Amino acid sequence: MDVICTEPAHGGTDVSVAYTLTPLHPEAEAFVEEFLDPRHYARMIDEWQAATSAALARVTAAGMAAASAAAAHRSKSVR
Repeated sequence: MDVICTEPAHGGTDVSVAYTLTPLHPEAEAFVEEFLDPRHYARMIDEWQAATSAALARVTAAGMAAASAAAAHRSKSVR
C-alpha cells in the first residue's frame, strides 16, 4: 500500500492510496478479486470515511473541551 498526503491550496488534506495485491497461494486469489471489486472498495472507503470522521470529531471535541477548561482556569486566576 502506498499512501501520499498532500495539502491543497484550499486547506485540508488530499490522500491518495494505491494497493498492490499479490496472492501468495491459489486460495488467496479469491480474496484479491473480492478486495479489488469496485463494490467492495466503495464499502471500504465509506467505512474509512465514517471512522476517520468520528475520530476527528472526538479529537476536535476533546480539544475544544480542553481549551474551554483552560480558559475557565485562566479567568479564575485573573480575578
